[in-house]
Amino acid sequence: MTHKSEELLEQLRAITQSVHQIQQLLMQENAFLKENEFEKFKALQEQKESLTSHYEQQFVAFKNLLRENQIKLSDLDPDLEAEITQIAQDFQHITDENFQRLQAKENANNFIVQQVIEAAKEKTSAKTYQPQSGNKNKEERNIPLVLNKEL
Repeated sequence: MTHKSEELLEQLRAITQSVHQIQQLLMQENAFLKENEFEKFKALQEQKESLTSHYEQQFVAFKNLLRENQIKLSDLDPDLEAEITQIAQDFQHITDENFQRLQAKENANNFIVQQVIEAAKEKTSAKTYQPQSGNKNKEERNIPLVLNKEL
């Protein structure tokens, strides 16, 4: 094995390590979302951004090195392609779950906000002021009172 091949394999190991770290973090994030532990979820965001940025840098450097040396993954290790494919599939599964949980939370939040808005509108329209007009028919006028604090 050439020096370049060894260097590429070492970089690939580092990339897979980064992927595994991101996977672990996403699994934690999914658990926090499932249990509605939003403070713990938020605490992971900075770490997730850092790990993701590091992974992207590693991946770009690896791709450039492969291109510069005109090497294919299968040239490095025949079993490597199957291993990388499995890692990618596992990662895709975790990111899909993460996306679905985030989407569900967003939908739930939007639904709650809509319900609060509708309730405020109903409550506001139910509060009316019916002054006595000065005429003999005692005609009633409904004047909705809109209170900013209710909206």
